[in-house]
Amino acid sequence: MTTTGADVRQQVGHPVIDADGHVLEVLEATYPFLRDSLGPSLFQRWLDRGPLAAVSQRARTGEERLRTRTPQGSWWGGPPSASALDRATATLPALLAERLDEMGIDFAVLYPTNTLLTCAEEDAELRRGLCAGFNRYYAELYGPFADRMAVAGIIPMHTPDEAVGELRHCSELGLRAVCLPEGVLRPIAEPAGPGSSPWLFPGQAAWFVSFGLDEMQPLCKALLFGGVTARFPQLPIAFLECGVSWAVQLLCDTIEHWEKRNVEALRRLDPSQLDRDALAGYFASHGGRVSELIATDPYEYVKGLPIHGRTPEVLDEFVHLQATSPADIVRRFVDSFYFGCEADDLGVTTAFAPWVPGGGPVRAMFSSDIGHWDVPDMRTVVAESYELVERGWLTGEQWRRVVFDNPVELYTRANPNFFDGTHVQAAVGADSSRLRSVQ
Repeated sequence: MTTTGADVRQQVGHPVIDADGHVLEVLEATYPFLRDSLGPSLFQRWLDRGPLAAVSQRARTGEERLRTRTPQGSWWGGPPSASALDRATATLPALLAERLDEMGIDFAVLYPTNTLLTCAEEDAELRRGLCAGFNRYYAELYGPFADRMAVAGIIPMHTPDEAVGELRHCSELGLRAVCLPEGVLRPIAEPAGPGSSPWLFPGQAAWFVSFGLDEMQPLCKALLFGGVTARFPQLPIAFLECGVSWAVQLLCDTIEHWEKRNVEALRRLDPSQLDRDALAGYFASHGGRVSELIATDPYEYVKGLPIHGRTPEVLDEFVHLQATSPADIVRRFVDSFYFGCEADDLGVTTAFAPWVPGGGPVRAMFSSDIGHWDVPDMRTVVAESYELVERGWLTGEQWRRVVFDNPVELYTRANPNFFDGTHVQAAVGADSSRLRSVQ
């Protein structure tokens, strides 16, 4: 087995792009940026309360956690404490840039850690100011190393206006990637109470909703069924730190459900098409003890059989997906979605399985997750991923798709100039030509 990422990089001869590494922010270093974006008074109020991450992770006794149903904080969530070098690498951009070759990574797209919960801040003024300040921090500290790495900005999405405003701010700062929350907590117009929906918990007044049609969950399904991939077929959408096996299953389930519940297939399920006379005849001729027990005329009973639910105004549950065949569903899904897979995720092999609808593959991407607890040694994370090839579970060409082709596709579809001026610019140009010739 190959032991280090540098060994793998030398052996395969093509670049490795990390689609999802992490930085460990030094919060105290962000204070000058936050003070400017929030103003002295609001900044002090935030300091007095503490960051959401610190509030959520504060120490609680076992009895308090049981009483409040608060989960145990991830006290183990950083890089292994035994490696001061890896912890420093996740914190200091100059050290990370120096060590990328040792890891076997040519270019890394990095995401926040300690500031991710900022998007969940309920106070609108705090939320917008914090996101703006943290994004300035990322742009200034990581900008000098733009040839080897890009840090994603944080986008608040409680309202369209604040999301668009911060997207523009990130563009002005020169940030090339952003991270979006998968949903937002919304108040329920009619909270749980007498006569309310039985699907709510007692006293429930809010609902976490994913962004999409009817705010369905999870987000991937909402985007697909909400017609986002049909309306914007050129828009690439990445789901990070999630693996790909569930996505393959979702694609299979969607096709199977469409085959049984597309608008034409639903006609055989329409309760109005039921021949109640024929059904009553079966009750009369074969009802036996059942007919005795209902103690009423079988025909009258059948006429009163309930229909579960009310026929909706729009029968086609797939109308926004704009699919007329399984091939349409495959195209809407596979062409738009990308899925980040960590190095030890064996499920990445499902993306290339021969039974993937349409022949696949689903677009899996290498996500190192450096900077977090599940990477015991940064030098070996690429090698751990490459074990899929060494064990014969992926071909070299399939692994190249995961660590290079698919990340290149994702970022250049959104921004053709994403890799301009970077360490991999020439290889990206050559890869684009290679993929066009293959296709």
